[in-house]
Amino acid sequence: MVSLVVCDLNGLKRVNDTHGHAVGDRLLERFGSVLSRCGARLPGALSARLGGDEFCLLTVGPTADEVVAVAEELCVRAAELELGEGVACGVASTGDPIGPLKSARRLFRLADAAQYQAKAGRSAKPVVAGRDGTVVRLADAPPGARDRRHFRDAPTVELPEPGPPDPEPEPRAAPVPADPAPVAWPVEPPGEEPTETALRPEEPTETALRPEEPRRRTGETRAGRPPGARASVRDDPRRGSDEIP
Repeated sequence: MVSLVVCDLNGLKRVNDTHGHAVGDRLLERFGSVLSRCGARLPGALSARLGGDEFCLLTVGPTADEVVAVAEELCVRAAELELGEGVACGVASTGDPIGPLKSARRLFRLADAAQYQAKAGRSAKPVVAGRDGTVVRLADAPPGARDRRHFRDAPTVELPEPGPPDPEPEPRAAPVPADPAPVAWPVEPPGEEPTETALRPEEPTETALRPEEPRRRTGETRAGRPPGARASVRDDPRRGSDEIP
């Protein structure tokens, strides 16, 4: 036998707006402790927070009456919490006449619808699916009528019908890069092949590498005097025009 209890903590928004979110978080923690202690009475029970101010208790094995008794104790203890306004509880169990149960989703819808019935009627006790003909009818109604806003006396909002899927874009071929422009190489005129001399640059001769020396007259030495003549100071270009007496 599988049973599910869905709880909604009342007054959390008022506590957050009046005393701050830190106080609201402490209220959530205290209610979580109460839920765990009450669930410990049922062997193998699993308690969890669904999100926001909603919690749940899942059991496998205990009878529907045992689960309902624990849910009633949970409502009493939640009403004793400081700053709290109690809790709205909905119960759905395979031990009650809830109709065929083909999936876990339908069990959750039944417990969820029962919880919203308890919240809308400000019930101090849990509402049990199958023991109140309204819950099963709401859980099995079309999605528009089963919307959660409907349980809070708000107008039902119908979602637009989904349109046809957008067509997939046609695949495009990757652009092919253009070939580089051809390079124009100089074309040699037809004729004889160039010789080795023409291919090698002309090497400078030894004469071209050395500067030309002035020619000397016949019979002159390098210093420009006749053979056998004595060198004097004035013949020495390093001494200038000074003479030694």
